Amino acid sequence: MVPYGWEAFYELLGLFTLYSRHPEALAHGHQGARVMFSPPGHVSKEGFFGIDGLRIFLPAEAFETLVRELTTRCAEGTLAEALTGLRGLYGDL
Repeated sequence: MVPYGWEAFYELLGLFTLYSRHPEALAHGHQGARVMFSPPGHVSKEGFFGIDGLRIFLPAEAFETLVRELTTRCAEGTLAEALTGLRGLYGDL
């Protein structure tokens, strides 16, 4: 378990959401202050994302599933309600 805060999670969720809606916008990946993202086929056949020094590589299909499932679950239902509350506490970064 690696404890990362709201900023890192929210930046990563924003990248995943943008990629799920407009994959061409992140076709070459993204390198932010704390979060990085590279879709399958750009640097390697695997997709990967990173927070600070941690890098997580996934096969293309698993990467696409992770992006789809996380963005869908964060956009509706109980998790979406919890995230709305967190945005109220920590701000919409």
